[in-house]
Amino acid sequence: MGVRKAFEMTKRVAEESNAHFVIHLDHGSWDECLEGIRLGLNSIMYDGAHLFVEDNIKTTRRIVEIAHAFGIP
Repeated sequence: MGVRKAFEMTKRVAEESNAHFVIHLDHGSWDECLEGIRLGLNSIMYDGAHLFVEDNIKTTRRIVEIAHAFGIP
């Protein structure tokens, strides 16, 4: 389905309710996380498990910096 379609569908349904909501990307790739940040997701979880530990730490830190710059915890 992809991040964009999943986000748009989820947001549309959530906005039709009276509930407070957070849209979370769980175990996203680098590209999926960047797309989620651009789209306005409220929560991002990057998955770098396929990388060597050092690269995983480096890319995770960078995603966190980018997410924080957009107000995403």
